Amino acid sequence: MAFARSRQALAIAGVLGLALGATACGTGNDKKSSNAGSAECAAYEKYQGHDGKKVTIYSSIRDIEADRLEQSWKQFEDCTGITIDHEGSGEFEAQLGVRVDGGNAPDLAFIPQPGLLKRFVDAGKVKTVGADTKALAEQNFTPDWLKYSTVDGKLYGVPLGSNVKSYVWYSPKTFKEKGWQVPTTWDDLIKLSDTIAASGTKPWCAGIESGDATGWPATDWIEDVMLRT
Repeated sequence: MAFARSRQALAIAGVLGLALGATACGTGNDKKSSNAGSAECAAYEKYQGHDGKKVTIYSSIRDIEADRLEQSWKQFEDCTGITIDHEGSGEFEAQLGVRVDGGNAPDLAFIPQPGLLKRFVDAGKVKTVGADTKALAEQNFTPDWLKYSTVDGKLYGVPLGSNVKSYVWYSPKTFKEKGWQVPTTWDDLIKLSDTIAASGTKPWCAGIESGDATGWPATDWIEDVMLRT
């Protein structure tokens, strides 16, 4: 999603195969597109001619995932001369609000919570996607997916990825030694947990520390339990 600013909007595409709305910011970068006329850059032709422009992205993506994310848009940068400045943070959810409220919003943000997106929309801090982006989104995603970035009938972003959460990891060796069966229903899960606890072993262990975002694994679990039981 793109945050609203007073500067002229610049649409960019090609980031992970998605079209995203972005806002042009500082031009202090001297980067020039060196492959603009090549066949491999044909897909980005309409976005060329912006040498020296920079687009900032803020997300929770870090480490090796961030490295691979940044590699995915290198061709776009080479073909357009636009520099994409990505910053990943473990305190993304908390700090994004601080930056937006303080007038220091990024051009784009990868937001994992529809509720957080709505907060910024209600405050008038977010731009809707452009017509080209909307058309591509509707062509490539089902309406159910697009609901996550739709507020009051307006589209503010497109899906970037999805995470499979709430797996339960266990030790097959320990289960075999103790004669425990892998539960297949919620009632069986509770019964097994009580059995393990009665034997003097802690049945569950979960890590929820994540800096300013501490607790999100627990909230994901609660969400899953509420939706599935």
